Amino acid sequence: MSDDSINEQQVIDFLKQQPDFFVRNDELLSELKLPHASGGAVSLVERQVSTLRNKLNNCSHELASLIDIARENDSLNTRLHRMTVELFDASSLDDVIDSLQNHLRDQFNADAIEVKLFSSNELKKAADNGNSGPALFLDLLNKGKPNCGTLEKPQLDYLFGEQNDDIGSVALVPLQGINITGMLVIGKHDPQHFHSGHGTDFLRRLGDIVVKAFESVELPA
Repeated sequence: MSDDSINEQQVIDFLKQQPDFFVRNDELLSELKLPHASGGAVSLVERQVSTLRNKLNNCSHELASLIDIARENDSLNTRLHRMTVELFDASSLDDVIDSLQNHLRDQFNADAIEVKLFSSNELKKAADNGNSGPALFLDLLNKGKPNCGTLEKPQLDYLFGEQNDDIGSVALVPLQGINITGMLVIGKHDPQHFHSGHGTDFLRRLGDIVVKAFESVELPA
């Protein structure tokens, strides 16, 4: 087989099958030259070192990012635990709501918080022929899953009243328990803060905690 018939893939396959090739032919390492981005040429060893250094830098950045995420998650869990303890110390519905609003504003930087609890009569009217109030959120309540993003003006008007123009994005958390049906709404001025790709695991846990806190106090008749 002539040299002309050897293609690039054959060379690659050969080197993969002979990992000690350059160990047995180390003089080639200094003779082989590779083009460099700067316009010069470097030896194969220098190129390998440079490649490994770049990979190491990328790994370092990824590790730093993972450490930051771990620290944020730890901080989040600590704040959630602190809020949970205080919620279950509350002795009335108003105390639960006040504690929840204070923690979400102070510990989680929420710009607006609303809690809506619906009676069975309100939900029936909404399901029958409603086009306002709870009826605007029946899809959320039926699915029972948190949702993040922007809202239509009628929805914002119902939730935030005169503050509606200040709310850019929201997290909607359905509240569903034994005697509880409603939703927790967290608003942010930043329209990009809550978006459709926003993770909802924390919001699910938050919703479960709020429902249990409500169920632990006496609700209005």
